[in-house]
Amino acid sequence: MNLNTPEALGVAVLAFSGMLQPGCDRRGFERQTNRRWSEPCRESNSVIFCRFWPGAAAFCVRQKKAMLIRDTLPEDAKTVSVLIDTVARERRYLAGTSGFSEELTASFIASVRAAKGVHLVAIVDDAVVGWCDITPASFEGMTHVGRLGMGVKADYRGQGIGKGLLKAALTRAFRQGLERVELEVFRSNDAAVCLYEAHGFLREGVKVGARKLDGRTDDLLLFAAFKNA
Repeated sequence: MNLNTPEALGVAVLAFSGMLQPGCDRRGFERQTNRRWSEPCRESNSVIFCRFWPGAAAFCVRQKKAMLIRDTLPEDAKTVSVLIDTVARERRYLAGTSGFSEELTASFIASVRAAKGVHLVAIVDDAVVGWCDITPASFEGMTHVGRLGMGVKADYRGQGIGKGLLKAALTRAFRQGLERVELEVFRSNDAAVCLYEAHGFLREGVKVGARKLDGRTDDLLLFAAFKNA
């Protein structure tokens, strides 16, 4: 299903499979299997075929699963709250290092919907494994701007879930009247930076040394995407 069609925005079912396991590059493959890399992977549509020594493909290719992207419902507040807390406690990707209560999460979801923003979740095997929200600014003269936040559960990263959420959320936001969507991402989050740049986000600035945590200093990169870009 094409996420750019209106029919796909409420309920989008995506088939995805053949995604490489973390570390399944040349060095990771050779280190974890003690075998030489035979041929590089190639991608065809949503399936990545790994040509290695016999039996190696099972190491690199995951089973096909179905992903559902839909609007976040009030009854999702508890699971979304737990998911955000889980990602926050990784202490790498979100500004906070802990999440929010179920009540605060429910209030936030309701406020985004009331402001005609976007709040979506990704479902795999009947479980919420990712979210994406775009909240319109409330200040006069800035209501055409939305702020994006998103995350995916660790075990489900690298499977196209973030890509699906981002595409669906941006399409919905621009269709509903927003003209600019902005975000901040830590420089060390290479996967997210690549995702945003691949979907038309432009880097607008850097907050140098914005975070000092666990003995590491990280910059915040400022990105924005535009409706008619």
